[in-house]
Amino acid sequence: MFVPHGVGNEVYHLLLNSVTSIVTFLMAFIIQSAQNCDSRAIQTTLDAQNRMLIALAVLAHKRPLDGQGCSKW
Repeated sequence: MFVPHGVGNEVYHLLLNSVTSIVTFLMAFIIQSAQNCDSRAIQTTLDAQNRMLIALAVLAHKRPLDGQGCSKW
């Protein structure tokens, strides 16, 4: 490895390890933040679908299936 005058190899290793650690931490934070955002969007969609299915089930439960009792409508 190229080492400038008066600077030891240990300094470069320390600097490289520090920069690598900082970049790794930042990337992990960014990825986790993106995953949290995706999870919230998916959960919102699932909640909306769940509400719609419940409403359809209630509506289907109230409506007669065999045509009898149509006077209620």
